[in-house]
Amino acid sequence: MNKLPGFGLIERARALAPLIAQEADEIERTRRLTPPVVSALIENGLYRSLLPQSLGGAEAPLEVFMQMQEEVANADASTAWCLGQCSVCAMTAAYLDPATAREIFGAPDSILAWGAVAGEVQAVPGGYRAHGRWNFASGSRQANWLGAHVQVVEADGKKRLKADGTPDIITILFPIASATMYDVWDVIGLRGTGTDSYSVDNLFVPERFAARRDDPRCLKRARSTGSRPTSPLAWASPRSPSASRARRSTPRPIWRVARRPRASRRCARTMRCRA
Repeated sequence: MNKLPGFGLIERARALAPLIAQEADEIERTRRLTPPVVSALIENGLYRSLLPQSLGGAEAPLEVFMQMQEEVANADASTAWCLGQCSVCAMTAAYLDPATAREIFGAPDSILAWGAVAGEVQAVPGGYRAHGRWNFASGSRQANWLGAHVQVVEADGKKRLKADGTPDIITILFPIASATMYDVWDVIGLRGTGTDSYSVDNLFVPERFAARRDDPRCLKRARSTGSRPTSPLAWASPRSPSASRARRSTPRPIWRVARRPRASRRCARTMRCRA
């Protein structure tokens, strides 16, 4: 029997708050989450809060996820930012075939991060050829997998369009060891998020490591395999009408910014979520 979605996440986050608050200054100084914090988040399953239960995740409802985030953000905004970004990235598991999803998310310490939409990949036999650089990869310093949201182009350089005439945008996934990382995040606030840049050069990405999060056929496949997240946002791209409806239907109190008088919190109001 499946466990109750999201059971205990809020309580676990609250119990970790003293440790996170204790490490907050060091997170700010080193511009990365400290090993004790990362280990605690992994051991308590917080990075897997939105991962489908079929892959060992909590499959938490949105309201539980956001209350968990509040508890963490009250202790340190950078930690909450990284946790939120990487947790949402993990929902991509529902758009992959089960074997591929297990390869990426099977280990307890599996963490996926990605940056903003940019660039193109060329369609080649069996997958895609990627070359480019992406920015704003929050949480990448804790990640072991990266993703990139890209436009697909054909072998002749022509942009691939979907049946409705819109660009064919996919999310490619690859081990972080395949990328070159750039330490660029030296800012005033949210310093600990490690929102760095990364690039790949002539990287082949097999088709099974590409996800179309707006493709209804992928959603049907995910449902049929049991990898069905309960969160209403899990079935919606951030830019899709269904995501907009989900955001409008979410009770306002759980979206409020944590009350913390730090520069990190002030900057959190001005940054846009890229997941």
